[in-house]
Amino acid sequence: MTFAAEIEQNTAKINWNSGYYLAKIKFSIVNIHMCLWGFEMKKIVMVFFNITCMISCMVGILHFFAPYSFKWYSYIPGAPIEIYQSINYINFCFSFLLAGFSLLFLIVQRKLFDGSKELKIFYAFFTLIWFSRIIIQLFWPWPSSLQLWLVIAFTMEFTFTLIPMIYFLKNTRKQE
Repeated sequence: MTFAAEIEQNTAKINWNSGYYLAKIKFSIVNIHMCLWGFEMKKIVMVFFNITCMISCMVGILHFFAPYSFKWYSYIPGAPIEIYQSINYINFCFSFLLAGFSLLFLIVQRKLFDGSKELKIFYAFFTLIWFSRIIIQLFWPWPSSLQLWLVIAFTMEFTFTLIPMIYFLKNTRKQE
């Protein structure tokens, strides 16, 4: 007896009207699809996560040089030295924290994707920072032609940051 004939003979013995085997096969296919989708989704989210951390790190590093590259002090000639130093301090702290947080997220991403609740909370704050940057840009627009490009750039970065956040929220609910 050939293999095909054997399958046909055994298939004829199954009571397909009960729906049990059909439901079992359908359930198995759905499970396989969900596992593969979840695996693929995690890879996609990790790509977005790495992109957002690298962009944030680059913004942080480049911001160290922004006051000098764009001659920020030329916009406030004759200002007291305290004003210049205040700009330096604020810019340094912003640049250091943004680059530092981004690098730390890249270092601890395995723990974050494994489900560390504390890191997820910290990442939610990171996402909120980019969202607040869009809000600030819309309520206090940049007084030049850069306004549109800044809104587009910050919205893209927020979107890249938000996709992993949604993934973390969905997985947190599954773990509880």
